[in-house]
Amino acid sequence: MSNQPIPMVHIRKFTLHSLTGHSIGFKGPNESVMVPPEAVEECMKAGAAPASEVDLPDNSRVEQTREERLAEEPQGEARKVYVQQVMRDMVGLNDPNEFDANGTPKVHKLNEKLGFKIPASERNEIWNALKPELTANG
Repeated sequence: MSNQPIPMVHIRKFTLHSLTGHSIGFKGPNESVMVPPEAVEECMKAGAAPASEVDLPDNSRVEQTREERLAEEPQGEARKVYVQQVMRDMVGLNDPNEFDANGTPKVHKLNEKLGFKIPASERNEIWNALKPELTANG
């Protein structure tokens, strides 16, 4: 593998906080970002792709319908795993502004990091399932 950063794109605008210590701000499908080689695999697991392998969409139609946005969001188990990883990242960063008085991630902060919106009920369900793991690890 090359030591050179690789241009990558993601279908959504969001920031990936990698386990290698990098924060990579994807800007959506029309703009690539340079990704350090040690973070490429993690970015690909989150749905990013090398810019050289992607046909960039036609810029003439930027607006998306609700159905198109929903089709881009992870669903089912992949969604749960992705939300859990973002929650773990939030705990690792330990920013008190991202948590409520009960220590639960604030929905609007979580949604910013996810790149899509989840309701508080879904956040609570995933958070409550994840808490025992977080308590056991630290």
